[in-house]
Amino acid sequence: MKTFTRVADHVLLATLKALRLDSRLFDVLYRNKNRKLFTNTYVHQKMLADTIRCQRYHDALVKHVKPDSVVVDLGTGTGILAIFAAKCGAKKVYAIDHSDIIQHAEKLAKREGLTNIEFIHGHSSRFVPNSKVDILVHDQIGSYLFDEKMIVNIVDLRERVMRSDGLILPGHYDLFLEPVQMHSDRVVRHIWDEKICGVDITSLSELEVPYSWYHRFSFNDPGAVDHFLCEPESVLSFDLHTINEESQLPTQLSYSRPVVKGGRIDGFLVYFHARFDDEVFFTTGPEADRAMSWSYQLLRTKPLQYETGQTLNFNIEVDRWSNTNSWRWKCS
Repeated sequence: MKTFTRVADHVLLATLKALRLDSRLFDVLYRNKNRKLFTNTYVHQKMLADTIRCQRYHDALVKHVKPDSVVVDLGTGTGILAIFAAKCGAKKVYAIDHSDIIQHAEKLAKREGLTNIEFIHGHSSRFVPNSKVDILVHDQIGSYLFDEKMIVNIVDLRERVMRSDGLILPGHYDLFLEPVQMHSDRVVRHIWDEKICGVDITSLSELEVPYSWYHRFSFNDPGAVDHFLCEPESVLSFDLHTINEESQLPTQLSYSRPVVKGGRIDGFLVYFHARFDDEVFFTTGPEADRAMSWSYQLLRTKPLQYETGQTLNFNIEVDRWSNTNSWRWKCS
């Protein structure tokens, strides 16, 4: 079985997601894929180089960690958040990760002279502390917000190991799905609309698979977006302190909004705000001070022209938000 999953994890996982299956096999394959991904040095460099991300986490921990706080850092990676918490004076920090990167986190903490961190190499579902914890800090956040199984992992720890008045950092989220026009030099045209050096390749429309990864693009730089067509407004908000399972989220969202700046719609931008409290937060949207380690995602549509004052209608249906392959969107 180990040989099989080593060769074909990504193929099976993609197949299961496409078929919208929710099974133990899906969970096993996801964990294996996730564990390998977060052993990758490049992934951690992106997070550590994100000064907005690191600063906001540091600000929140400085604000909320007390001398008697017991803290859990879920998915500690290189250990940076656990080290922040330890240096803020936490009585005890549990740093959990199921990838091998945790070995380097432990070395880093040792170099910092920290003795109040206990490193746990394994999956959080098997973690049982000696006493209830006060603060759960995490970065179980995908670029599509839900695609790192955040809700199931956080709720499991919240219910098993946290005090009833414990704090999750960050705990509150606002999801945005916004119609945008991309800058002319960043637009990725559909290949079946193209003529390249006089060659008409519109027959390639036969290759289109609806809602496939072809219809999604990732961007990191704020300059990729020319403008929003409508005034941005969150379509979904939730709090990890109160939500119990992903199925509590609506599986269909719709809105009708006036176009405040006319233009060509190239798709709908997926981004979010992550809030630690009423003052400390970060955004993954196309702003200059965005958290750069998360990409914002474009759900592509056929390019349509809208005039200021027209009404734009949007609908999205999902089986599970954490299975982004199940997302189905349209506008009119």
